[in-house]
Amino acid sequence: RVDSFSGPGRYSFKWTNGICESFVDVVARELCDVPCNLANNKINGDTVLNCVNLQSILFNGPTASPEGGQYLWQILRNGLFVDAPAVNTIEDYRPDSLPVGQHIFRRLYQFGQCGDTSNQVVVNIIPAPSVPNIIAPATVCEGLPLSIATTIVSGYTYRWTGPNGFLSSIATPIIPNIQASSSGTYRLVVGNGGCFSDTANTQIKVIAKPRTPIATNNRKLTVVNKRIP
Repeated sequence: RVDSFSGPGRYSFKWTNGICESFVDVVARELCDVPCNLANNKINGDTVLNCVNLQSILFNGPTASPEGGQYLWQILRNGLFVDAPAVNTIEDYRPDSLPVGQHIFRRLYQFGQCGDTSNQVVVNIIPAPSVPNIIAPATVCEGLPLSIATTIVSGYTYRWTGPNGFLSSIATPIIPNIQASSSGTYRLVVGNGGCFSDTANTQIKVIAKPRTPIATNNRKLTVVNKRIP
């Protein structure tokens, strides 16, 4: 073991064994003048959930100390951290558009010969649901039940709205005894883990129920006294 060099530079070592000689060069680099007391190299948050149609992620990394060092953002790829795409050498980081799946980021900070690695942040990019298909009649008679529906997908949430303050959170709601005042636009938004579809809508007309008719007979009745053989 060789240590306690007098200063930074290149040192040559020679070993001899009789007529045999061996040489090796060693480069000694300058050490930090002070202990590595790096601090505040962290990323705010631990998990970020985002949708493919709402991607605008900004990692807020506070200023590390001592100030004046170099930042480098990295992303996990195939089990190894590599330099992240886009601008990756500043304090904060905004990644390019990310595909559906899980992505893990970290920030490195280098100050002289001292380095530090931040916490890891997990980004889950999930697909937003497509616009749902509403299954409903165009017309319905007043007083009958109205059934509206959409395709049921496990894990999805549903939000129906409509006339007269209609609200429902199930995929296939039924409105009993529908009234003519409930004619209008029925809307549906489906969600998946905090990501939501665009709004689907359909028009339904409730046809008023006719009044019950009253039977009348204004014809005169003439009775003829006729003997029946």
